[in-house]
Amino acid sequence: MSRADALLQPHLQHTRSAAAQVPVTLFVQDTTTLDFSQMEQAHGYGPIGNHAGNGLFAHNLLALTPSGQVFGLAAQLCWARVAGVTHKHTETRTQRYARANKESEVWPKVLEAVGRVPQGCRWIGIGDRGSDSFDYWSRAVSLGWQCLSRIFTNRRTAHNGHLLTQARALPVQGRLQLHQRARPGQAARTLHLNLAWREVQVLPTRNVPALAGFPPLAASVVRCWDARNDVEWLLLATWPINNFDDAAQCVLWYEQRWSIEIDQSCCLRKSQCHARERDRSARSLASSASSA
Repeated sequence: MSRADALLQPHLQHTRSAAAQVPVTLFVQDTTTLDFSQMEQAHGYGPIGNHAGNGLFAHNLLALTPSGQVFGLAAQLCWARVAGVTHKHTETRTQRYARANKESEVWPKVLEAVGRVPQGCRWIGIGDRGSDSFDYWSRAVSLGWQCLSRIFTNRRTAHNGHLLTQARALPVQGRLQLHQRARPGQAARTLHLNLAWREVQVLPTRNVPALAGFPPLAASVVRCWDARNDVEWLLLATWPINNFDDAAQCVLWYEQRWSIEIDQSCCLRKSQCHARERDRSARSLASSASSA
């Protein structure tokens, strides 16, 4: 365990303990970049963005209550990409799924780092479209987790169906008014969302040897949209959605995903300020040594 990991462990354990004391906890996941391009003495980092920058990737798991009270970080994985290595447009889908150490592995790995859900608790992993993964859902469910993911893949479903096609064919089953606070690049607004939902059986991804023989995943799909504001969310929940209240709850829980955007933005600014200060100190020491 690195020194940084050892320093973080007490906070992670405190967060997990707090989550185990309440009946329902939302665990929001997201990846952010730590840009250390301005650090002249930087070592051990890799390319970020369009490979012009230099830094790290951090995948965070933030625990909070359904009302938005933040417990803290429950898990974090950091890594540096290898310079000059790219897989985009250079491999088939089968090769991509078979490749070890894919960055998409961080989604199930952070849940596995937290472990099995305690008895009497309900823990929901919430993610954006990066969490649209049958492997992630199946591994999470095996540990007692539930998942709520924004989806973009038109996956196969039982009886020769396709997930997104089925969701978009559903009639309006209810309406929900949702107030969104201001975010970077977007003013505060009120959405008037149409809701539709149904239970589905999602089939394992083809051409993935590790998923061969897996049974269909029992899940529910929720579509919410506001044509006037050009908004559409397609959500997959790994539990039954039986009525309007269940569907509306999914939408409100997914809206809590923005908590991690705010949290990461604050942490990112602090990390970069500390990094620049360390770099200035290192250059000052080097200058003093050369002048001595």
